[in-house]
Amino acid sequence: MKKFLACSAVFAALLWGCDDSSSGPEQFNTETPSSVQEKVSSSSEILPPPDTTCCRIKESSSSENPLSSSSFAPVARSSSSVVALREDPEDDRYKVYRLLYPTPEGTLDTGFFAAGECTFNEDGTFKCYERSCIEDVGGRIHIPLGSGIGLMAIPAEEKDDNAYGKYFHESTEITRLVDINLGDSALTTFIPYADIPEFDTDSMQGLLATLSAKTCTMLERFVGPYQFQAEGLPEGIVLYRDGAQIEKRQTSIESYSMLFAKEELGSIKKNVSDSAWLREHREELYSEEDYADYPYYDYIDPEYTVTINDFGCGVVSFSYETDPLAGYCHGWEIPEQVKEYSFRLINVSDKVPTEPIQWKLTYMDQYGRGGTLDITTKFE
Repeated sequence: MKKFLACSAVFAALLWGCDDSSSGPEQFNTETPSSVQEKVSSSSEILPPPDTTCCRIKESSSSENPLSSSSFAPVARSSSSVVALREDPEDDRYKVYRLLYPTPEGTLDTGFFAAGECTFNEDGTFKCYERSCIEDVGGRIHIPLGSGIGLMAIPAEEKDDNAYGKYFHESTEITRLVDINLGDSALTTFIPYADIPEFDTDSMQGLLATLSAKTCTMLERFVGPYQFQAEGLPEGIVLYRDGAQIEKRQTSIESYSMLFAKEELGSIKKNVSDSAWLREHREELYSEEDYADYPYYDYIDPEYTVTINDFGCGVVSFSYETDPLAGYCHGWEIPEQVKEYSFRLINVSDKVPTEPIQWKLTYMDQYGRGGTLDITTKFE
């Protein structure tokens, strides 16, 4: 696999939208089972007939946030095993797909997709995508309620200890459970990881071997599918993750939107509220919101604060209230899209180490896979 250096390379984020031309799940002329009608609860959702379910808005309840720095514990890199796809015999029952998928914690969980939401390749790879703005991580299944009535959408959290559990755990008279990549009847052994290149450890160590001796400035920036944590950096040298402090519906403060020499305090303070100056310095005022865990929001009461920190450097901080938006209609997709992170190694002081330093850099992808490097850095 081609190695990857997470530095100075920006990967375009792929945003899924609803495809109004795509057909909805199959609907059979099954008579409405009275037992199912009696079990419809307020927590379930009755969907209209296919082709009219797209682009309904619901705020995401996803817990897919990348691992925080406090829980940085990389796991060994795992890969997807690909075999030829086994044949799936058909019958007249409505199909429910069950699969194993990797979680942000580096483990495997069970997800579910309704009929028509998964496509398969002969080499055993597959993709599943819920064509809806409702992002239920873990998936939903659809149960037909009879000809012309539509489908009942049941979220995966109802798979245990409720009236609908049997539709997730076994085939019934109206649904057929098909295991994609688990169990003896699995169609394939493919585990749907996002296609993330291996981390190029040699290049990263070489890049960090020598850094600039400039003060109050950014030393390196890393943009790509790996998140980082540093251990053993000297005081004043900070590895900062862009977007890490952004919270839904709360006040967010980006502490290091810009660094400057303290002699520039008067000029920066005078100009930081001027829109023309802000546009001119757009590359220096980093857009942390581009890398937030929850990127679909707007600003309320944005404000720049200009100060001199305890280390003798000028700092521009950016604070605002976040106002989440509906965002794009992206549903739930397996394999996931590759997540992109932005980190800056910055010197927030007016000093620089005079001797080489030794420290550790831990790297981790969105599934917790990674490792730790021993780094020796000199400043010149």
